[in-house]
Amino acid sequence: MITDSELREHFALATDDVPSGPDLETSINRGRRSRRRRRAGLLGGAVAGMIAAAAVAGIALSGSGTGSDLVATDPAPSGAADFVSGTDHDQLVERTVARHLPSLPRPDDVYPSDWDHRGPMPDADFADATDWQAAYTVSPTEELLVLSGYAPPGEKADPGCPGGRTTSGGIGCHRTPGPDGWITDDAYTTGDAYVFYSTYVVRSGFTTTVLETVTASSWDEALDRRAFVPDDLHPLLTDADLAFPLPASRR
Repeated sequence: MITDSELREHFALATDDVPSGPDLETSINRGRRSRRRRRAGLLGGAVAGMIAAAAVAGIALSGSGTGSDLVATDPAPSGAADFVSGTDHDQLVERTVARHLPSLPRPDDVYPSDWDHRGPMPDADFADATDWQAAYTVSPTEELLVLSGYAPPGEKADPGCPGGRTTSGGIGCHRTPGPDGWITDDAYTTGDAYVFYSTYVVRSGFTTTVLETVTASSWDEALDRRAFVPDDLHPLLTDADLAFPLPASRR
């Protein structure tokens, strides 16, 4: 799992300008590349075009359900890839993202993770997942990651805006109310990677985050290459279909 403490480490990296600090995106990409190799055959025959959004049964965003199996309550969506056998939650994530961001290509991967893994956990253990992640290649210069799940015990779920700071290039940290919590939009840079992120934390602590990583030589170039802006992402962040109950094994 990518924990909120790791995100805060990167907030510090952006604030303190410490080039040797921890590189979260490297860890993300390393795990994603490994998964891509294993999934190459599955994705090779994917049908191009936008996924048709079907009606789905709502899941309480508070994450207060009692079930331990992350099995979606709707049929598998037509055309969605079966990334994780035994559950439809991966397909529900893919469809939900496509409904809000139809210009995205098909995901490179959708996988479960937990508090003990910095990337994918074994597919067979999906019922114990504390978060789900969907990875996309938006363009040759941009990758996008959608995460939804629970912070580990003792972790602060809501990072907020540290000291009201403004990041490089005039990109400010903004905090706005959501339907049942707070949305934070911010950005940081490490090397030639410019990372824009939007995070929604509900009062129960369930968190949804979108990270856009753009390769560029400046903030202006990164902003020009960025595919989405916060207003594009907020409806996805607050969509209850991304929510799932905390596994019984983690309570």
